[in-house]
Amino acid sequence: MQAVILVGGEGTRLRPLTSGTPKPIVTFVDRPFMSFMLEWLAGHGVDDVIMSCGFLATKVKAVLGDGSAYGVRLRFVEEPEPRGTAGALKYAEALLDDRFLLLNGDT
Repeated sequence: MQAVILVGGEGTRLRPLTSGTPKPIVTFVDRPFMSFMLEWLAGHGVDDVIMSCGFLATKVKAVLGDGSAYGVRLRFVEEPEPRGTAGALKYAEALLDDRFLLLNGDT
């Protein structure tokens, strides 16, 4: 099963925590916030995750890596500029299966 996680926002409501760190990798209980979602997805049969990144995407990639630490294959699509949910999916289109889950990365 495949999932797409939208993590392109700048996290303005969480500043100063997110001034130089994207929301998905803000430390929460000694680990990146996103690690909880990735492990939850893996535990429910999701094995392929595409993260649609924008703000500081290289930091997200560096911290989360290939996803093996969380039990998933993790791939990244970089949004050159925010275009909302439909835009994020358009950038990821070439990687999408016929069926996939779509999640917001900050919930």
